[in-house]
This record gives sequence, C-alpha cells and structure tokens, in this order.
Amino acid sequence: MHFKYLPVLLSVSLLCVSLLCLPVWADEVAGTDAPAVKENPARETNQQQLDRLFSELQKNPENLDLTFEYGMLARNMGKFEEAIAAYDRMLTINPNLHRVKLEKALTLMHLAKYDEAELLFAEVLETNPPENVQDNIKRMQEQIVKASIRHHFSGSIVTGYNSDSNANSIPASGALDTFLGEVTLDDGSARVSDDQVFGAVTGKYSYTLPGKRRHQINTEATLYQTKQSSLENLEVSMLNVKTGFMFNMPEWNSKLGCDVAASHIGLDDNDYLRSYTYGISAEKIFSPKFKLEGRVAYEDRAYENTATNLTYELKDGHAISQRLTGSFMLSPKDIFKLTIGAAQEETAADYNSNDQLILQGQWTHIFPEDWFAMMTIAGKNTKYDTPDGFVDPDTTRSDTERSYTIAIGKKITERLTGMVSYQYKEVDSNIQNYEFENERVSAMLSCQF
Repeated sequence: MHFKYLPVLLSVSLLCVSLLCLPVWADEVAGTDAPAVKENPARETNQQQLDRLFSELQKNPENLDLTFEYGMLARNMGKFEEAIAAYDRMLTINPNLHRVKLEKALTLMHLAKYDEAELLFAEVLETNPPENVQDNIKRMQEQIVKASIRHHFSGSIVTGYNSDSNANSIPASGALDTFLGEVTLDDGSARVSDDQVFGAVTGKYSYTLPGKRRHQINTEATLYQTKQSSLENLEVSMLNVKTGFMFNMPEWNSKLGCDVAASHIGLDDNDYLRSYTYGISAEKIFSPKFKLEGRVAYEDRAYENTATNLTYELKDGHAISQRLTGSFMLSPKDIFKLTIGAAQEETAADYNSNDQLILQGQWTHIFPEDWFAMMTIAGKNTKYDTPDGFVDPDTTRSDTERSYTIAIGKKITERLTGMVSYQYKEVDSNIQNYEFENERVSAMLSCQF
C-alpha cells in the first residue's frame, strides 16, 4: 500500500485530539459587570495557575477579580463544583453581579442542574439586560428545555432534480483501451446527457442517558431513490440504518462516538451492494472559532452479479477510511471547512484494490434574509495496486478526480430550505477508459421535522 502508515497517524492524531487537549471555552452569555480575567504571563499550567490563585485568595478572600478568575479557570478545567463555590462567594459579597449569575447558571448546566440554572437566567432577565444578552439567555433556556427531553425524534424529507451532461461517465475520448488495442465506442455507448429526480427520507431517534454528561444513543434510517429520464440502468435505491453511542466529555469540550451501520444498494432494480460499517468518531472544540472532527471506519462489502454484469463480485472486500475536518469561523457570517481524508480498499481482484487521498475545502457565507452561498473544491487521487490484464497488463491505473461546486440557497421557513447548484467534475487517468468529465445542475428542497 502506498499510504500504509496514514491510518495509524490519523488514528493517533484523533486520539490525541479527543483525550489530551484541554478546552478553550467561549463566553456563551456576554455581560459587562464582571471583573476581567487576567492573562497568565508566567505560562503556568492550568493547575499551577489555579493553585496560585487559591493561595492569593486565602490572603485576600474578598478580591473579586481573583475570585472571578479562579471560578472561570476552574470551570474551564471541568472543576464545576469549585467554580460554583467561587461564584457563590462573589454573590455573597455583591448580589448584583449579573454576569456572575450567568456564569454560575452555565456551570450548573454542565452538572445537569437545570432547575437551578433556569432560576438564575430568569432572575437576570428581570433586570432587563441588553438585547443581545437577553437573546443569549433565551437560547440557553431553549437548550434547557431540550436537555430535559430524554426521547427525541426528528427527520427530514429531501427531493430534487439533477441534470447531467455525461450521466453514464463515458470517456471524453470516445474510446476504450483493451489488451487487444484501442476500441472506438459506438453511438449506443457514447456519452449521454440525462435528467434525474431523487428523493430521500430520514428518520432519527435519540435517547439521552441519565447523568450530568448526557451521553446519547442515536439511531437513524435513510431511504433514498432516484429515477432517470432515459438511462434506467443508472437508477439507484438505497436503505441505510445506523446506530451508535455518543459519549460527551464536557471537561474537555469533546465528544467521542462509536457506531455500526448496515446498507443495501440496488441498481436498476437489481441487488448491487450490501455493506456493514463500523466506525469511531471524535469532536473537539478548541475555541469559539475552531472545531476539529475526526472519523475512522471499517466497511465490509459484498457485491451481487447480474445477468448483464458478471464482474461486480470481483469488488468484494473491505475498505478502511480516515477523515479529519477542521471548521473555522472566519467571521459571524463566514465558515470554512477543510477535510483531509484517506481510504484503503482491498478487493477480491487485486487490480480493483487501491489507496486514496482526499482533500476538500468548503466556504459558506450567510447573507441577510436567510440567504446563503457555498463554494466547494474537492480533489481525490486514487492509485491501484496492480494492472488490469484485460485493459493494459503493463500499466497500473492511477486516477485524479477534481470537482468544483457553487450553490445558492435560502431558508424559506424554519423547517423548509431550498437550494440550486452547479458542479463541474473531471477525472484524469493514465488509462483513457476512466477519463471523463461531467457538468451537473441541481435543484433541491428539504424539510426538517
């Protein structure tokens, strides 16, 4: 394999991100009446800084600046009870520190003490704080309501239309390589444009386990179907069911998940692929402007031959994939996501086995009145293990895929979103059979429930 060490490197990186990094917490509710938190010029560790602040507070217990700094640091370290004790001491000295009440309420939410947090939020709202503070408090109150619900059902319905310039992915050269030489395609095999309508229904169920960490069991099922205007052999149906656990680690501002999924794909009313996937994932919020997500998955694949194609089963085997995604909030209205991925496929026929490297960047801009625009640039390099003797016994296949997508959409209502997009995709290969390009225009409407 060309990238045999990459899964290990990504897995180690994922583990380090999930288990070792300390959080950088955002101020979820803004205010102006609390003392400022001082920087740490000596570059102490968090525990050393906490110990130093505790010693200084023993000498000067009524110093509000030191007490607030101690409380914020303790909360960021996951020492929620110590943070609450510090906030209580400040409120004993001055009961009108509304920012401190809000910080205490947020800390109580980490301990799943929602009733106490709600009382503090309501108390601050009665003082008629600035509008932005009121909005943030109401957002926290909504989270409390959601957190109180253990069983949660949701889902979506998506329908849309695609128009492809090269729906059957025929080589742009109009010819194929074989071990006997180049073969020119006839009119029946040339590139054909076609239109497609598609629909998908997804149902989700989440159960929140008792306890302050609020771990979750999540299950979802998706049914997907396409209908072609003329190329019926390209019509796809899919059923996917996935379930798994999500472990919350608020002291590290992280989540760790594991899941298993079963999928069945049909092609032209025939069984095409059955697969089972086992995955682990992690999420880490480093700051209000940066989040990192990672996933490693193992997939077993079993293909079905058809009366017209007896080679599908040569793709039987398994795949291991790794993905790391960083989300950057460039501004309140601009979000950029960068994804780096890799995959290794092992199949029954060695010439189908391959290694893949994937890179994708996506920029989203939010406009007034719930309009948004997205631009995505993606690339994938695929290197196969051995030559295909039926095509070219002396050449090992290598493909490079590039795609460029622009989309514009609008959130029509709270639940309904519409979007139109244009995509250009091209695949270069050292074997012309696999070179093609396609232009796709799409329109989509989705409804969340």
